[in-house]
Amino acid sequence: MYRWAYGGTRYISLLPGNVNRLVFLDRDGTLNEEVGYLHEESKLCILPGVPEALRKLCAAGFQLVVVTNQAGIGRGYYPEEDCRKVNAALARELGRSGAELSAFYYCPHHPENGIGMYKKECLCRKPGIGLFLQAEADFLGWPGAFTAGASDLENHFVAKMMPAGAFVANVSDWENHSMAEPTPAGAFTVGASDWENHSMAEPAPAVVFTTGASDWEKTEGYQSLMRLSADEAACLQEENRRDQRYKAFLRHCYMIGDKLNDTRAGHAFGIRSILVGSGYGREEREKARPGDFDEFFETLGEAAEWIVREERNSSLTD
Repeated sequence: MYRWAYGGTRYISLLPGNVNRLVFLDRDGTLNEEVGYLHEESKLCILPGVPEALRKLCAAGFQLVVVTNQAGIGRGYYPEEDCRKVNAALARELGRSGAELSAFYYCPHHPENGIGMYKKECLCRKPGIGLFLQAEADFLGWPGAFTAGASDLENHFVAKMMPAGAFVANVSDWENHSMAEPTPAGAFTVGASDWENHSMAEPAPAVVFTTGASDWEKTEGYQSLMRLSADEAACLQEENRRDQRYKAFLRHCYMIGDKLNDTRAGHAFGIRSILVGSGYGREEREKARPGDFDEFFETLGEAAEWIVREERNSSLTD
């Protein structure tokens, strides 16, 4: 299923298929080697077994979302642009191996050592859940939308968060072709031809993620800060607490990281959390309190295999 959405002055990406399984991933120490404030593409080194593990999760129907604290930005060690370049390089390298990362969300703040606007107590720095809430808003839609051909669950999620008047539809090749020309500048299409996506690539806003586009168009991918206000985040959390279907969705989401702040953030968001032994994982395991994580695995590959088994077992009981 391919969908497109346009919401007045805001453009929203809705990824193909039923968005009902997400794996949130830490970046440094989980996907790539921990080198300390990584900001140079030349120092990016993907950990052994990571591409294979991510391919397994993709094959099982998961969208893969990176949520990462980047305090080096706030401390003044490197600009946001360097973070985005490393993210893009990671996405490109993994994409060549058939492991597609759907989105990156990063927090640039530090509460004590941040400089200027980056010195703040924020909602997005893990173990806070602001990046998770932003991903929920982006992946599952914005309030007041109309959807065609989607399931009741998809309609529910899109209705929660999409701006009034937005339109979402299943898009056939004919529909993509017919909408390519009249689509407003910067609007987002998924599943369109390379030529159609290319024609819209330049005016598209920075936060738009294009799926099904050419390799050139996907070099940046979807990258975002937390854009929800504190009030919007609180409202979304309150709706989530009351919504049984949302709780069903969370049963099929997971967090994987090498730090306790990763697993604690996952728990605060309401999902199962896995600590891996790469990066700081073994050291963090020694400091953990009961309930800080659900499972520990030495490698991301072992974690991916466990998740796939869990989903297979849950499909027999749902």
